[in-house]
Amino acid sequence: VVAIGASDDLQFYHDGTNSYMLNQTGNLVIQNNATDKSIFLKTDDGSGGETDYLALRGDEGQMRAHKQLRMQDNVQLQVGSNGDAQFFHNTADTFLQNSTGHLHISNTADDKDIILSSDNGSGGTTAYLTLDGSATSIKVAKNLELADNVQLRAGSGDDLQIYHDGTNNVINTVKQDADLYFVVNDGGFTKNAIQIDASENGAVLLPNDAQY
Repeated sequence: VVAIGASDDLQFYHDGTNSYMLNQTGNLVIQNNATDKSIFLKTDDGSGGETDYLALRGDEGQMRAHKQLRMQDNVQLQVGSNGDAQFFHNTADTFLQNSTGHLHISNTADDKDIILSSDNGSGGTTAYLTLDGSATSIKVAKNLELADNVQLRAGSGDDLQIYHDGTNNVINTVKQDADLYFVVNDGGFTKNAIQIDASENGAVLLPNDAQY
């Protein structure tokens, strides 16, 4: 045993199988004071050599993990000074949780997407929801099912509401005196095929009726 300190507080030794650095008092500080230099944790690479597993890069001001970092079940990967965001697996399911403020999921790459994919029911996966950055649109690739009395709303003031109330299908124009139009495309030109006039007590108009 190599012991350092008045009470042998820091010890280095080998037990015949493993080597140990053991601290008995206070914190154990490993520090590199060389300017723009790093601290590397290296070990066997599984192929007869050695490689970096963790690097504290003094020249870059960051830590780099060079190998997979595996968190055991129910061990959280936490982000934030108070662990506000947690990512973990509980042996059955995987969770991404936020406990403070909003949760933002952003893709800042030009013309790229955010894609939500899941099982396709046939042994593969498919994109169910795509936020298409190049087309600037939201693409839904599978059925969107709304429960009874859950509304599909449109307009800044939720002016149009479409829903099923358990018995009937409802298209509701909430905005006062707002007409409801059914529009068709006739060879590249859009036409109001049917107009329900709110100011005329819901009168049904056929603006382009050609009397076929």
